[in-house]
Amino acid sequence: MVCMQDILHLIHSLMPMRDAARAACVSRSFLHPWICHPNLNFSKYTLGLNENACQKDESARFFYIKVDHILKKHSGIGVKKLKIQINSDYSANKGLVFSTGDELGFPLSHSLALEQLELRNCDRIVFLKVPRLLQRLNYLEVRGCAKLKVIHNEAPNVSSFVFGGDSTVQLSVGETLQMKSLTMDRYGSVSYARAELPSSMPNLEALTIYTFKRAYAPMLCSKLLFLRHLSIALIGAPVYPTYDYLSLASFFYAAPSLETFNLNVSCHSY
Repeated sequence: MVCMQDILHLIHSLMPMRDAARAACVSRSFLHPWICHPNLNFSKYTLGLNENACQKDESARFFYIKVDHILKKHSGIGVKKLKIQINSDYSANKGLVFSTGDELGFPLSHSLALEQLELRNCDRIVFLKVPRLLQRLNYLEVRGCAKLKVIHNEAPNVSSFVFGGDSTVQLSVGETLQMKSLTMDRYGSVSYARAELPSSMPNLEALTIYTFKRAYAPMLCSKLLFLRHLSIALIGAPVYPTYDYLSLASFFYAAPSLETFNLNVSCHSY
């Protein structure tokens, strides 16, 4: 038998985050469902911060205070998706909440139902640890976190990983045999993909690569037997008449099951 509280939880879980927060403010019945809301999406848009240039500092301060307050109050129970997208104007603000990544430790360790985790432009996070307790986590995305040094994932069932950032970031993505989809936006990602992925992520089915420099894919014996979809974007690559873009054909040899291949080359002469 379904009780009224269960119905309220279901209704509340289907609301966008802003509407769910407003409902909790006007009705005590929605207060408990709010601290268990399954989709936490933090951006200046979801928090209603459409500020002009004169309001940037104040809006940034409000953003960090609000996110910090919600994360500390939220039980973590039932969270399926956590997305934090910090505006570039806010990232330079000295009052940034996420200074080391430790602030995410409590909500992550209690969000046992979490399925998706996305972090964008969180410039003060240095070390990101995803705990093993997150058994349901299958999608992890980290982009534009300028001071990030280490990503250490212990969640065992991450099958999709998206990373955009510096090539010096140490990546430990956990059970790599589970990885089915990988997107990388970093220097040297083409060579890395061809040389390292066949042994570290042999079960990849989809691979997307962005790089801003010249790319070279060495001809090796190793293969990605299950790779079906490959996209490579060489963004801002200078024109080098002697550069052999055909080296990328080594991916054809490496991926006998390949079904789609997209190559995007954006060249600039200097």
